[in-house]
Amino acid sequence: MGGFDEHLRSGEDKDFGLRLNRAGARQMCLSQPRALHWGYEASWREWLGKELWRQGSHLQLLRSQGASARLLRFPLLCLGVLLLSLGTLIELVAIQGSLALLLLLPGLLAALLLAFRQAWRHLDAGLMLQLWPLHWIRLHLGGAALLLSLFKRDARRPARG
Repeated sequence: MGGFDEHLRSGEDKDFGLRLNRAGARQMCLSQPRALHWGYEASWREWLGKELWRQGSHLQLLRSQGASARLLRFPLLCLGVLLLSLGTLIELVAIQGSLALLLLLPGLLAALLLAFRQAWRHLDAGLMLQLWPLHWIRLHLGGAALLLSLFKRDARRPARG
């Protein structure tokens, strides 16, 4: 299959898996993984930088793999959450209307569902509450990374560390 595509800045594992799948390879998913990777970021700044870099790879994957629902669902969710949050800010500042919370609700629910899905695997409700705001931030970073990638800004540059 040619191994990992070294031209991709991130997402090379996803790209490799999609190519294997297309070639008819059977892939296994372990219900109880032997290792968990929680990352090695030492600060909020480093986490934010790395997440922006990770999310910035979506356009590269779309170019190399072609458009598919699997590759489009997360970037479009991120973009939708970001735009709704921007709408919330505009509603609060410029219009001072009552739609602000209604615009914010879909993003909060999306982050809650992502946190629930991840915590469910570990059977830990406390983890879900910790992950909820992190997923909310991650959705916004994903939307920002997509916009930066569309406008040719280098959102995929690795953070220091």
